[in-house]
Amino acid sequence: MSTKTKETSTLTIESFIDSSEYNTNDPIRIECGVTTDKTIFKPYFAQRPLNEERCKKIAKEMKKHGNFSAVDCVKKGRYLYVWDGQHVLRAAELAGKPINYDVYNKVPEYILSIKNGNTKAWTLEVTHNYFLEMADPVANEVQDFIEYTGTILKRPVKLTAALRLLSGIYSNQHYKDRNYKIIDRPKAEKIVKCLVDIAKYKYFATDSKFVSSFQLVYNSGLYDHSVMKKRLRTGHMQLHNQLKIKDIVKGIENCYNYRSRSEYVDFMSACGIARNKTRWDNDTNMRLFETINER
Repeated sequence: MSTKTKETSTLTIESFIDSSEYNTNDPIRIECGVTTDKTIFKPYFAQRPLNEERCKKIAKEMKKHGNFSAVDCVKKGRYLYVWDGQHVLRAAELAGKPINYDVYNKVPEYILSIKNGNTKAWTLEVTHNYFLEMADPVANEVQDFIEYTGTILKRPVKLTAALRLLSGIYSNQHYKDRNYKIIDRPKAEKIVKCLVDIAKYKYFATDSKFVSSFQLVYNSGLYDHSVMKKRLRTGHMQLHNQLKIKDIVKGIENCYNYRSRSEYVDFMSACGIARNKTRWDNDTNMRLFETINER
């Protein structure tokens, strides 16, 4: 007569997982539970700022209907580090409700930037710092370039300007979406070296809009820095830190052509920027209009 051996193994979520359904990099939920001990929860790094008003609204609903949401965590020792659901966690505390939690074997790669990418609190700088903490190679290269600009300009260029210098185009959203590519760092460094000479006369030479405007001029195919260096000594007052790129480009053009006996260099047209009509242009058009009407 045969006897059945009693099953004594522990049944976990992992017991139901078919590994063939997951990629090797996919996070897997390995544990779930409920607790009233809020001391076991800690915030995972790079979380966005907590919105207390939002927490109060969620807590109000919890008091009425109960807590049906869970916080997502990874486990380290006795602590659960929350990477998603911090507002639910705080709301449960305010409402005096038990906290539901799911534990994963790891945090999804770049989940915080993806999850928070469209929120105002998740700024470009916060995204960059998060990428640095993730040891992202592109972020490390960008940061290295920013620090390089600080060594030769005394004041480093801002992140927005650095991204544009390295890629050649406005790239803030591409960077946050992880679709950013560094195209030509040597060329970016050449532009920065030109800015060094301008920075001797103008403190705003490292400001993002000025850097972006100067990059347009540099890439126009008409720019010769040896000419600009000569003009800077007497024409630097033509440079302005305006709100609009076209006005900054116009200032650079005026400085470049200041008291020049050579042919006027038109950076505005080369950069594809339309000029505003001057008062003289408007007066001329008015006189022409009146002449036509008289006929």
